[in-house]
Amino acid sequence: MNRATDTKALKSRIKANQSSLRNFDEWLVNNLPILPINAKILDLGCGTGKQLFLFYDLCPKDIEWYALDVSRESIELIKKENKNIKLVFLAFEKSEDFFQKREKFFDLIYSCYALYYCQRSYLKKFVSLIYNSLKDGGIFWVIGPYKGTNKELFEIIKEYYDIPKEVFYSLSDFYSELLQHVKSAGFSRFECSFFENKILFSSASQLFNYWKNTTFYNEDFEKEIKREINNLFNKNKIFELTKMVISYKFYKQS
Repeated sequence: MNRATDTKALKSRIKANQSSLRNFDEWLVNNLPILPINAKILDLGCGTGKQLFLFYDLCPKDIEWYALDVSRESIELIKKENKNIKLVFLAFEKSEDFFQKREKFFDLIYSCYALYYCQRSYLKKFVSLIYNSLKDGGIFWVIGPYKGTNKELFEIIKEYYDIPKEVFYSLSDFYSELLQHVKSAGFSRFECSFFENKILFSSASQLFNYWKNTTFYNEDFEKEIKREINNLFNKNKIFELTKMVISYKFYKQS
């Protein structure tokens, strides 16, 4: 199972993140860019539609919505909820034709917790396609995890196995590469902001289930990780897990 795109694993992570000290959705909405009332918007890596539905419900109905994802199951779930969103079943690396047919088309293209799944060898090309598909003055908005995310859980895991390099890439090097590529593509300016949150787990089973649905889960060490988590909750009633979020908005010169 690919936990990055698996619908069940994604839903489990979303559910866990709801038990937090701060409201991530509120922060996200407060960062939504100012747009024309009849804007065209694309969600890259829409998953099960959490952010898509959040923004859709807040925006004028004149807005034209598109959503792209590699999971057919997720696309079908969104289709059942909303018939007005134009859904595209595609991998990032197979989307060239989609973007080329929509040159200077979108006012906003955003990706929330998804863009770092793009193949590194294709990221530069992908950013260039995004740039060309934006109208003059359009915005490319990237939201994702940042350094410090899951650090408390990583401390437990590192005693037993190495966390995949792809996980640390998504928290650090991805953004360094992204900044190089947006400059190369032609974006003229950017804005950056951070959000720090704590996810609260009140039982060992909740935390264990969260770990089992992450991209750094390792079934070979279930027994050991379960024991460590149980030991934690024998000492404390609550486990706090850090979530660091970074937001980049890149602007195409008008």
